[in-house]
Amino acid sequence: MIAAGALTLLTHSSYPDLIIGMIVFVIVLFGARNILKLAK
Repeated sequence: MIAAGALTLLTHSSYPDLIIGMIVFVIVLFGARNILKLAK
């Protein structure tokens, strides 16, 4: 997350932040899916 903030600051673009955000979203989504599988 800190790297995404630094890249956003250095490049003056929001794309690094969006890309890291999407990666984190996918990781959380898979984690939630695994938790729901274990809860059955």
